[in-house]
Amino acid sequence: MAGSAMIGDPPANLRDELIIKGLYAMAGKTNVDPSKGIAIPPKRPTNPSHEDKGGSVVAGLIVAISVIFAITVARTLTKWQYQNSRLGWDDALIIVAAAGAITWFSIVIAMVAKAGVGEHIYNTTYEETYWFARYGYIDLVVFFITVSFTKLSIICFNWRLTGETSKAWKWVHRVFFVVVTCYLITAVFWASFRCDTPAAPFSLIVAGQNAGSLYCLSTNVMGTTLSGLHIAFDWMLLSIPIIILSQLKMATSRKLRAIIPLSVGTVSCIGSVMRQYIQLNPRKDVPWNFPTQLNWTTVDLVTSVCVTSLPALNTVITRYVLGTFSARSGSSNRKASDRNDRPSNKLHLFKSPQGGSSTENTPRGEWDQLGDKDGIDLEAYPVHVNPAKPHELPSPS
Repeated sequence: MAGSAMIGDPPANLRDELIIKGLYAMAGKTNVDPSKGIAIPPKRPTNPSHEDKGGSVVAGLIVAISVIFAITVARTLTKWQYQNSRLGWDDALIIVAAAGAITWFSIVIAMVAKAGVGEHIYNTTYEETYWFARYGYIDLVVFFITVSFTKLSIICFNWRLTGETSKAWKWVHRVFFVVVTCYLITAVFWASFRCDTPAAPFSLIVAGQNAGSLYCLSTNVMGTTLSGLHIAFDWMLLSIPIIILSQLKMATSRKLRAIIPLSVGTVSCIGSVMRQYIQLNPRKDVPWNFPTQLNWTTVDLVTSVCVTSLPALNTVITRYVLGTFSARSGSSNRKASDRNDRPSNKLHLFKSPQGGSSTENTPRGEWDQLGDKDGIDLEAYPVHVNPAKPHELPSPS
């Protein structure tokens, strides 16, 4: 940027000096003369190239934003249509998570425009480094907020799916909700007050102004701890509905149809593991190599938000998308018409809004339906009902 010196050169003005002092201060070095600049590897070659990944980074982020926005809107409209305008806590929380993810991607786009992301570090200025550090730290806070709300949404979904079937599962979800809420509060507090001057991690200039007395907790300890818990929570949340569904008495094809969409969540888990691996093994030339970490973070955020919405969209996918390619569409339509002519045969495992009984049963045979109020594919989650005791809630076998 105009008016700022290139990385490795002496500072061009007082602002550059403060940025250099801030870089040293955040690295734990307080008594350093900034007049000679700061050398950040790799060293500038004699004839430096001017490669730039910025365009491809922005294009990928726009696609990610579009996917998250479309899936979240589709989920909300689907629930609105099939649930008689009743949205649950899981819907509200995933909207917040989607907004957080879109905010995260938008900040990275700003980093491309203003902080030299996608360029070699020796082609960037101290001013660009300032914005890289500032936007990057804000993005870190937004990331942990986003993944926390995603997890809270999944917990609420699992709670409504299985929590009413037994007191044990109900308490598991309650405890898990509290734990993740504490994780969210801890992440925001830890990131916001990591230094005795709270604004220092967000501004290298503030860090430079307080270089002589600045004390900060380790970024590596904070990032590794919070990311490790993030990964552990991902695998735990993924396993709970799969365990429950695998124990239900249903046809294998239906069981797979229910479990496979949830299993896509393993992609998010892999993305979070790879993101943590790259953070623990940083490469030189940070702005140039940042897109590699960005790719895995994008996988983590996009798949976590989208997979959370798959159960709600399963009804639409089954009825309209898969139905379009069905060779038995005529027969299916006739069967659907026949079903519509019959009285409702649904098992609701959730408390009614009027405060009545949580069951409404007219069993149509050995199999019934679970999860109508969650927008879940009704045919995918049948449970075993005892015809002799239709009023009793079924429990996983």
